[in-house]
Order: sequence, then C-alpha cells, then structure tokens
Amino acid sequence: MKISKIACSTLLGAIIATGAFAADDDHTANKERAAYDAQKQKLDKAQKAEEVFKTELQNLKQYIGDLKNYDPDNHNTGNLPKIHELMEKIHNARVKIRGQISEDNIMYEKNKDYIEYEDGKGNKVTLKQYGGVKIKINNEEKNFALDKEVNNKAGVEDYKTFFADSNKQIVLGLIDGFIKKFHEAVEAREDKVVEREKDYIYELTVDADKYSKQDMDAINSISKDLIREIKETSDALGTNHKFTLYKDNGADNKKDVVITIKNAEHAKALSDAIDTLKTPNGKKIEEVRAAAKVLMNAGVKLKAGQDLSKITDTKQVKDALDIKEFDIVYNSKFNSDKKVKEAVQALTLRDQLFNFNEDSSMTSYFETQMGEKKEELKKALEEKKEEEVKKAQQAFEEAEKTFYDSVSLRANTLIENPKNSLSSAAKDIISSMNDKNLLKNKIIHQNMVSLIKNSLVSFVKANETSIQSATNEIGKVSNLDMVNFSNQLSTQTRLAKLSNPFNEDLALASAINKLSNDKFADNGDSVSSVIKSYTDRFNNDNNIWANVIGAKGKVKDSSNPELHGFSIGYDRAFDNTIVGGYMTLAKSKADSSLINTKASNYQFGLYGRTYIDNSEIDTRVSFGKAKNKIDRYVKSNGNVLTQNGKYDTTYTSLAVDYGYVIDLSDSLFMKPLVGLDYSHSKSKAFKESGDLALSFNGVTSKSLNAKLGLEFRKYVDNGNYLYITPGFEAEVYKDVKDPVARFIGSNKDIKLKADDKKGRFVTLKTGAELKLTDALSTNVNFGVKAKSKQQYFDGTVGLKYKF
Repeated sequence: MKISKIACSTLLGAIIATGAFAADDDHTANKERAAYDAQKQKLDKAQKAEEVFKTELQNLKQYIGDLKNYDPDNHNTGNLPKIHELMEKIHNARVKIRGQISEDNIMYEKNKDYIEYEDGKGNKVTLKQYGGVKIKINNEEKNFALDKEVNNKAGVEDYKTFFADSNKQIVLGLIDGFIKKFHEAVEAREDKVVEREKDYIYELTVDADKYSKQDMDAINSISKDLIREIKETSDALGTNHKFTLYKDNGADNKKDVVITIKNAEHAKALSDAIDTLKTPNGKKIEEVRAAAKVLMNAGVKLKAGQDLSKITDTKQVKDALDIKEFDIVYNSKFNSDKKVKEAVQALTLRDQLFNFNEDSSMTSYFETQMGEKKEELKKALEEKKEEEVKKAQQAFEEAEKTFYDSVSLRANTLIENPKNSLSSAAKDIISSMNDKNLLKNKIIHQNMVSLIKNSLVSFVKANETSIQSATNEIGKVSNLDMVNFSNQLSTQTRLAKLSNPFNEDLALASAINKLSNDKFADNGDSVSSVIKSYTDRFNNDNNIWANVIGAKGKVKDSSNPELHGFSIGYDRAFDNTIVGGYMTLAKSKADSSLINTKASNYQFGLYGRTYIDNSEIDTRVSFGKAKNKIDRYVKSNGNVLTQNGKYDTTYTSLAVDYGYVIDLSDSLFMKPLVGLDYSHSKSKAFKESGDLALSFNGVTSKSLNAKLGLEFRKYVDNGNYLYITPGFEAEVYKDVKDPVARFIGSNKDIKLKADDKKGRFVTLKTGAELKLTDALSTNVNFGVKAKSKQQYFDGTVGLKYKF
C-alpha cells in the first residue's frame, strides 16, 4: 500500500509535536503507536533518499561521457565540478539511510539483505546496509562510495575503465535498473509500516479503553491519507483482474480455481467472504450462503450434487465449494498477488477506521476528559492561584479542542463511509450537527457524542425524512391547487349556464324572449325553455352566486389534504362577452405521520368568455394567499419531537382556453377545447420553534399546464342543464426552487432536492343546475384530478340569484 511522503511527514509532525510516548507506557496502543512512529521515520528517510537518487541519477546521465575523466581527489575542470556535485547529493542521501537497509527483518528480491540490480549479463550495482556502493562491469568490481575509508575503493583508473565509452549503454542500464530496485525496496519498507499501522489500529480499536490527543492526530492523518492510498491501489488493480485463488499442484492441475476480480471493492468483498466461510460461528446460515455466492459469482464452482439451499450447518457451506483445500485459500488468500493484496489491505484498514471513528467510545471519553478539566479549572479559579489557573485554562482548552476534533472525526467518517448509503441531504444534516454551536443542543449533543452508530444514523435519517416531508409540503401548495380547482368548477358552471353559441340573430333572440312568457299549446314542448336559456346572456342580467366547496386529496407516501369553505361571485352577460369575479375563503389541513399543516386560504379571481362565431375563448386570472401553520415531527429514541412554524404563501394563476362548439341536437352541444394554465407560487422564509427547530428559505414554484378536453352540455326544460368535461392535463414546464433549511444556531445549509418532476393528470368536471324560481336556482358540481399516486376530489353546492 502506497504511503505518501506528505502523509508520513504530517503524521510524524503531529505525533512529535504532541509529546513523547512516555506517558501511559502500559497502554498497548501507545506502544504500538511508538513502533508505528519509528517505522514512519524510517520510511520518511527512505522516500527522501529515493527522490534524490531518482532525480540526481537522471541528471548524471547527461554527463555519462565525462565520468571516465572523474578524479575523486581533483575535479575542478570542465563538467567535473557538476558531476561531483551530483555525486555528493547522492552520497549524502545514502548516508542518511545507512544501517536502515534490511533492518527490521526486511528482505528484498531472492531474500537478499541488500539492494541489487543485475542486468542479466553479470553487470550489477549493489547498495549495502552500511554504505557500500559496488559496481561490477565485465567481471571487475569496485566500491564507488565517496566515503574516505571503504574497502576496494575506486580510483582514477577505475573510473576510466568502468565508464569507458564502450560501457556507456551498460552504465545507463544499471542506472535505470537501480532506480527501479530502490523503489521496490521503499515499497518493502512501506509494507512494514502498513504492518505496524494495522497493529496500532487494531490495539486502538479493539483493546483500548482510553485515548489521547496523539491518537486523535494519528487517526486523522491516517484517515486523510487513506483516501489517496485507496485510489492508488484501486487504480493499480484495475478491473476484471484474473487471479488464481487456489493452485492445484497435482499432476493434471485440473483443480486450479481461477476467479475474476471486478475491482478493489470486489476484492475486499471476496476477502470478507473467505473469512465468513472459514469462521462462520455466530453467523446466520443466510449470511454464510451469501458469502459462498460472492465466490461463486467470481468463478468458484459448486461440487457436483451440492445445493446451497439445502445446507443448514454454517460450517458445511465451504465444503460445498469445489476447492480442494479451503484452509490454504484462507491462509494465503491474496498474498501471491501484490496488487490484490495492497488493495484489500487499504480497504480493510479503511473499514477498521470507519468502524472505530463512527463509534461513540472516543467522543464519550473525550467529553468526560473535558468535563474533568473544566472542574479543575473551576477549582483553580475558586482558589485564585494565578499559575494554577493558567495551567488549568490551557489544559481545559486543549481538552475542549480534542473533544470537538473527535466529534468532527466521527461526523466526517459517517459522511465518507459509502456503506452508510447516506443522501446528500443526510450528509448535510450530519455536517450541521457537527457545528460547535449546534452541539449545545441537548438532543443533538447526545446523538453526536453518546449514542451508538446505528442510533445516530437512524436519528439523522428521521430528520431527513421529516425535513423532506416539510419542504415537499411547502413546495407543493396542494391547498391552493385545490382552491383553484374548486373555483374552476364554480366558474365553469356559470359559463355553461350563460352560454348559447348558436344564437347569432339578436333581434330574433329578443323576440323569442318576449314570447317566452306566453302560453304555448303544448306545455311539454321544451323549445322555448331551451332558447330562453341560450339567450339569457343577451339580457344584461346581473347574477350573484355562492357555493359551498369541499375537496379531499389522496397522495401516496405523503400527507392527505382536505379543504372546505365557500365562494361568492358576481357575473354579467353582454353582447359577445361574459365577465365575472369571485372571492373564496377556505380552510385546509393535511396530515401524515411526519407533518400536520393547517391553512386559511384566500383567493380572488376574475373570469370571462368571449364569443367569435362558434368559438369560445375563456380567460381566468386569480390571486391567492394562504396563511399556513405547520407541525413537523421527528422520531428520536422512541420519542416524537414536535417543531412548529408559520409561513405565508402567495399564488397567482392565469388560464386561457379555446373551444369550438358543435351542436349535436337542439339541446345537446359538444365543445372540443385546448388550453394553457400558468401558475406561480411563493412561500416565504420562516423559522420553527421546538427542540430541533429549523429555519427554511423561501420556496418558489412555477408551472405551465397544457390541457385537452371535450365538454358536453345538455339543456332541458325550464332552463335546467348539466355538463360533463373529461380532459387531460400535462405539466409542460415546471420549475421549483430547491429548498434549503438550517438548524437554528447553525450556519450550514441542508440542501434538498425539489420535487420538480412533471406530472400528467386525467381530469373530469361535471355539474348541473336546477331552477327553483324565476330568479333563484341551485347547482351541484363535482371534479376529479388524478394521476398515479396522487388524486384530488372536489365538490361544490351553490345557489344563484338573478336580478
């Protein structure tokens, strides 16, 4: 696993700066951290030496033709000073790692305890543990170290011989080969660091019951660098990597088990599956079968006649796989493939750290430490000892910082861990809860500091669901939609009543109207009544009407709105136009397990119809306002926490419909129609009150609906009539501003995704009017607007008075 120089230096600086490891020497994690630190220091030296070797040896190549003239004791002419400068840099870097090569039982290629490159022709360069730099060319060997006292040291004549022009290509090959071999040696040192790293993390995460600031700094450094390490090892492994999981050393090799590793995460899953199959104690049979299937999906086969579904003993599942010796697979696992091994190591370490960082053990410990330091400071202040107060203040500030750092580490790990499957909004919530000011909130503090991971994640997701439900309700303005739909029903019945598109001769209409008061021979004949109904619009009558309205919505996975109220209106018919206005007052509510809203809704509207031959053009414009109250619920540790808020919503709607009237009989008419309906709503920003109160930004919503419909109107005796209009609506444009919320006291946004998915609705509007007296009539209307998972039902009952 690759460990960067930056990470190495950062960690060393952090650990050294915070003090030695003398304290708590009996603490195993501290001892492991000390061993880890020692390996890090050696790796740091090796990495720096490698950088010098690689750079200066490459620079030396450009003077390769002058090396034969080099004199260790006299190098003042031509390019010799530059050559000497480069060799001095290489020498100084080598001195810094003297004694470190092969230390700590590190062995290199073919179990050598020194670094050596051999070109396959007997020419080689060797770097010994204590400084020897031997070069062998054409069976001659000399030590080219610049140290004053070395055995078999190269002199002037040796430089002439070894670096003769005839050996130029050999020397260039040795330089490139040595750079490569030294890099492999650094990787071997990295492996040793990883071993110590794993031991330290194990002791810290498994056995430790107390922690220090040094632990915090070490974990932070390792965690940050792991991101890069995982990427590097994952990239090195690549995709669809072939690997021999089990090598059959039998004569026919027919039992080799070759698998395909899709990527690094898959390699880790395979490693975990092998562990599960080998040690299934305490696991459910379903888990062990699932582990076997992970291997099978990678290429491992079942033995003939085996069926996993029929195996009930967890220990027998591995025996069903067609692997001769499963213990060999378990013990060696991926050790034979460096790329797979390093990828699994990096991800294993990540998971160890994730599990530890997400736990509450360290945050709880440091909270206790902070409390103790606070008491010590309080005592020092009471005793008024200046020096003691100064020390206690410093100790408290350091304990406080360490505590908040531990909370940040927990929060960041929860956000970064892909296994938590958190949405961006949930991550924003965790980030907000990490806010120092917000940690003063008792409930948030308890969750972030004391509760186990599963409880904390459940709390976060409960908040997310609650906030999303609230923002959906704020953005949908379903109460105003229902008011608007109810008023469409009320105005449509008025327009249907006043319309007679086939009466073009106004004089005839007036004459017939006068005759309508006369008694006809056949009272059963409805002609006069029908004609009178159609010609009412030319009488310039004034009409006042009032409706009681009611509506109910059914929305899956959301609150179900209800509405009741009344509308009053006035309209008048002119020669080729009908104009009217109305006002509506309605109360609405919506309830769900997470949201309860109540609203007082007010709407004022104007409507009209213009006639051009058989064409009817309808226009409606409305302005509305809702004064909303919202109760938002969050479930936390068995309790339900309630937040309350108030906000206003304004609403504007403009609709234009065009229809062409076709007479099907003397009293039955059909009108195909098309239309557009634009709406704009804006909910103002507001703040909640409650234990987990939020402030919500304002939400703006805009939409444009295209409509198709087919209206049927039937006129009967005495001016009575009925209509029915099936239709279809589609949102062709919808723009909802993404809602943003914040916990009160925090400056971090919780960004949510607005529900801006365009909808398609089937609609049905129907109604009838019954004449009570010459001046008074009653009407009933019903409407449905529905799509998948969302239905609205509206009804109105009203009276009209003509004067």
